[in-house]
Amino acid sequence: MCNADSNASYQNKKEQLLDFIGGGVVPPKFLVDIVYDKENQIRNIQSINLNKIMKKKSVFSEKQITSYFNKNKEDYIDIRKSVKFIKLNPKNLTTNNEYTDIFFQKIDEIDDFIVEGKNLDFIQKNFNLPSLNLVQLDKIDFLKNKKEIDNLPKEVINKIFNIEESEPTSLIELKGEYFVVDIIKTANIQKEVTDSSVKKNILANLEKKITREFISEIIVKLNKNNFKKNDFHKIAANGKISVKKSIIKNKNDNKTFNKDLLNQIYSLPEKTISIVADIGLDESYLVYVDKIENTEISQNSDKYNEYFKLSKARMVNSLYNTYDNYLKNKYDININYKALDNISR
Repeated sequence: MCNADSNASYQNKKEQLLDFIGGGVVPPKFLVDIVYDKENQIRNIQSINLNKIMKKKSVFSEKQITSYFNKNKEDYIDIRKSVKFIKLNPKNLTTNNEYTDIFFQKIDEIDDFIVEGKNLDFIQKNFNLPSLNLVQLDKIDFLKNKKEIDNLPKEVINKIFNIEESEPTSLIELKGEYFVVDIIKTANIQKEVTDSSVKKNILANLEKKITREFISEIIVKLNKNNFKKNDFHKIAANGKISVKKSIIKNKNDNKTFNKDLLNQIYSLPEKTISIVADIGLDESYLVYVDKIENTEISQNSDKYNEYFKLSKARMVNSLYNTYDNYLKNKYDININYKALDNISR
């Protein structure tokens, strides 16, 4: 038997053995409680809304606004495109409602014509397609709303803005749907600092900048263990904002915090202070975990079986990982990443 067959046979037997062992795993009640508690423990926390503090400090002069604009002018160039397009389907391309070989053959022909430099008008005439759609696209409005426009999916619109002017006609495929688009005209319009939407965006960015700096200062102190509970209250007092006390019943209790922030809060030990924020800093809090009340699940609960299965899955996964680590340590397995990279090419 060759090495590949022998290895495959060994791997199959290993999986059968582990599945057999894993099938007999029965997690004890305390392990089920641990899994349940991670999601359902009650947390008493105190929080300070850092965005509210920074909102009060966000008073910027016209000079600061103009300076920011001059440094970031390219961000306020509005790209407007006049576009002709048609969505191809079996009906308008083959007069058949089914996706047949003929349909895909014609798609290939259209693609070849585009490579040859033919435009959408030529393709429409050559394939006897129905009337074309004309739409005006505004990049700034699109980035703000991210919505479908005139039956053009947002993913297609995003690709349209990336089409080079030197090759204005393009065939775009999206989830099995085909669009032929033709860029008629592109205009780059420099917006001015006096534009209300520009000014609003600059103020938001300046506010985020000082929020980032403020949060960074706190994080540095936290990492150096140089931020105590009295510092927590000083932040609130100096920002003229009250500390909010909340009781979070479980990880799904989103009355005050969204899911992402709740996951961060539930990762914190008791009596610790931390920054909890989303990526864009639209929501940022300084949080103190005052008390954690651990919970257990009754074996008579309707959800006991759900957490029993979760606990079992984690035990089996741990078993698999332990076995793999044992083999790596026993045989000192080293992966030649350079060889793998050459194979992938």
